[in-house]
Amino acid sequence: MKNWDDEILRALAHPVRRRIIESLREKNVLSFNELLAYSEIVNHGKLGFHLRTLKGLVEREPSTSKYRLTDSWQAN
Repeated sequence: MKNWDDEILRALAHPVRRRIIESLREKNVLSFNELLAYSEIVNHGKLGFHLRTLKGLVEREPSTSKYRLTDSWQAN
């Protein structure tokens, strides 16, 4: 089992990931383009990399193709 406290600290240590987490905490559900704007990244590939790095903390809703924080994150 993962240590979620370590995962959260690692996520918040990077400024782009911190902006992603903060924007999702504020808005709950955001599209890829909305996350791109909030994270202040110009490159789609870099945002995709950060979202893959946050796997387990951020998930994509298949029905809407929007991103949200996982239940594991919200429990903390």
